[in-house]
Amino acid sequence: NRMSNQLYEKHDKASNELNQRAHQLELLHDQLLKLIAKVGVDKQRYEIHTTEIGNLNSKLDTYKNEMQQKETELQSLADLNGEIKSLCNELQTTISAQDQERNELEKECNNLKATVDEQCNKIKVKQEECNSIVYQNKNLERRIVELQSQAKHIEVKKEDINRQEERLREDRDD
Repeated sequence: NRMSNQLYEKHDKASNELNQRAHQLELLHDQLLKLIAKVGVDKQRYEIHTTEIGNLNSKLDTYKNEMQQKETELQSLADLNGEIKSLCNELQTTISAQDQERNELEKECNNLKATVDEQCNKIKVKQEECNSIVYQNKNLERRIVELQSQAKHIEVKKEDINRQEERLREDRDD
């Protein structure tokens, strides 16, 4: 009987252990199902992240290409800027040379203007002299006309006197 009790005890003990292990196995199974579900969710997240990473890598490649294009454009602009600076320097040199030439021409023009002003003043003096001479000539012409008139008058008187003398002689002779 005692053996039978021991067997029962062992059986109960084994049955209890088996039940505990079955319960633990069920718990583990539940945990495993949760982990599988979590792994499924994590796998979906991983796939989403992988897709997002692919999209981001694609965008990054696009940005890299755009950056290279921008760098190329920037280099072209830098080259163009260098050419513009060179042209500006040439233009500045040309402007300086033209300014110097303009200054020289202004000096020459001022000298010519001074010469012209001097000549104009001389011409004005000559014009005044000419006007004076013309005035004197007109006065002389008037005087000549007066003298010619007086000379004619004198001539007429002289002829009268000559006639009178002639008559007087003729009268004396007679």
